[in-house]
Amino acid sequence: MSVKGANPPAKARRALAGEQVQLIALDLDGTVLSPTGHVTPRTRKAIRGVIDAGIQVCIATGRSWWESRQVIAEAQLEGPGVFVGGAIVNDMPSGRSMAHTKMRPVDAREICHIMDECGSAAMVMQDAFHADVEWLISAELEMPPTVPEWLARHGSSFRRAPGLRSAAHDWTIRVSTVASYEQSATMFDRLSRQLADRVYLHQITIPTTGARVLEVFDASVNKWTGVRQIAELLGVPEANVIAVGDDMNDLHMLEHAAVGVAMGNANAEVKSIADGEIDSHANDGLAKFLEQLLAGDALLTSARRAVRSACCEK
Repeated sequence: MSVKGANPPAKARRALAGEQVQLIALDLDGTVLSPTGHVTPRTRKAIRGVIDAGIQVCIATGRSWWESRQVIAEAQLEGPGVFVGGAIVNDMPSGRSMAHTKMRPVDAREICHIMDECGSAAMVMQDAFHADVEWLISAELEMPPTVPEWLARHGSSFRRAPGLRSAAHDWTIRVSTVASYEQSATMFDRLSRQLADRVYLHQITIPTTGARVLEVFDASVNKWTGVRQIAELLGVPEANVIAVGDDMNDLHMLEHAAVGVAMGNANAEVKSIADGEIDSHANDGLAKFLEQLLAGDALLTSARRAVRSACCEK
């Protein structure tokens, strides 16, 4: 699924619904987190300032809730958040599953089959609040060393499982794999041809490890669908939502939010879809943007001005 350029007139119409920012959706890796994978004191303070000003902050991440717990605790976030690229909405403090979009079992099985044939271990993410473990990982193939290290660091539960190409997939919400750039590109092309409109897939790079990850979801899933669910739950118009991100899985929410903000470390396609660019995560870019937003009374016009100002400062 590709994302086309945003339609400025449509955004202008949405902005007429109100100028007060009510919800800010933040990506984690490459946005909230520094290059070392931590929340800097300045970023933590800026997020806290936004919350204290009465603006709801939700994270919108490709990580699961279990993998995001430390960041949630550090930032003292409350309310719902978007996890697993939009496949699930969890209550941020408790992790309680509030909504999820499962993959069709027939699609999940075919994806696992293709990954196996390409020699890359399939990693099946389940809704851990309904399934017995969070991850099922193909037992037939070796995992890249970054995978067990990541799972151990975040305390994620997993089981090596044989026969994922024929498994039930009752609670599968994503199928992914970690591979080389060339191997990932080959699988991406094959999955795109064979599953067409049945799935949404993208390739991302994990900033802290440099790993290339291919992720596949149900065709209806992306971060914006999750953010939109939260906006509806909170009674926030889409016209009062800001989104900030840096990678391919952020494209939809940057396009559809009233103000879509790309990090300075984002790739070219992400920057092209956004309303503007701010400083990088290595330079507390998010914190600077949020500080300027609050200095302008948290209005959408202030957000647009802060984006322009940040671009000029760079």
